[in-house]
Amino acid sequence: MLALVVAAVALGLAAWQLAAPRDAGCQAEAWATDPATANLPAGWTVSATQYDIDRKTMSLVGPVPMDDTVSQAVVYVTVTCFRDGAVDSVVRSAKAARDAGQTVTDRSDLGDQAFLAEDQTGARFLQLRHGRIVVYLAASGETGLPEVDALASAFDKALGGDGGAISLATMAPTLDPSADVPAPVESQVAESPAAPELEAALPAEVNGIALTAQSANGKDFLLDDQGSRAILAALRVESLGASDLSVAMAGDDSGESDLTILAITVKGMAIDKTTALVIDSWLATSGSGITRTGVKLNGTPWTQIDYGGEQARDYVAARGDIVYVITTLDPALADLAAAAIP
Repeated sequence: MLALVVAAVALGLAAWQLAAPRDAGCQAEAWATDPATANLPAGWTVSATQYDIDRKTMSLVGPVPMDDTVSQAVVYVTVTCFRDGAVDSVVRSAKAARDAGQTVTDRSDLGDQAFLAEDQTGARFLQLRHGRIVVYLAASGETGLPEVDALASAFDKALGGDGGAISLATMAPTLDPSADVPAPVESQVAESPAAPELEAALPAEVNGIALTAQSANGKDFLLDDQGSRAILAALRVESLGASDLSVAMAGDDSGESDLTILAITVKGMAIDKTTALVIDSWLATSGSGITRTGVKLNGTPWTQIDYGGEQARDYVAARGDIVYVITTLDPALADLAAAAIP
């Protein structure tokens, strides 16, 4: 972790020094670059932000691991505005990564220019550019590639991009960085949804907010990581496996709203046990500082999960054989989402 922080700070300072001084418009662009909450991987939040001249730094943290011997995933992000030299800064950073013995992969799907670098410790570094804005992500070894992809995609969308080619594996709670990552499946989902009945059980819009649905089967995104192991253990108790779990997710692709809605089913599992699996294992709500409260949305009972601070809350309820999870910081929007569920 120390090496990661040193590398992130060193490269961030280098980028800062290359940036030309000091144009208010350039600084405003950097300071205004924020990923939409709805586009972050499940359970990820912004923990700290620091504003400097022509740049800002952010720390994003993943879900709290259930095993206290496992470190929490963290990604340090630097957003820098260059009056000139932005293209050359990315080229030089990629060369420096290769010279340091890192594996560098071009990411032409992101922004105007991007690359991914991975070192032997499992740490990952991704840099992407939109115009004169350069975003640099330095991920700890506990952060899986799908999560790095999803975070980079969130920043790409914040800068006006299409989010690049990301995998539905980002729907998993916490992915193992050493595990084999499934190939991106967005095009497959468009042709043949993994769970069309679940996608149909999600609203297409809420209060004028258009939602886009995707679905996946557990065998495609549950891996041998801490978060997935908890879910798989709960399935094994019922003599079930990853392929028995299916999930669909509806979210606002525009990034203007933080609303997301999940629909989860487990074939062969009683609905009360599926609900417990979602709350205890999927959302990992046993950590300190997390509270559960019974509330009513659209006049019906839901369980509100509050993570404290200015973080989006989860609302969980079962309808038939489906467990729904509404995620938003706005209780009024959560109420409208509950009313819109078919």
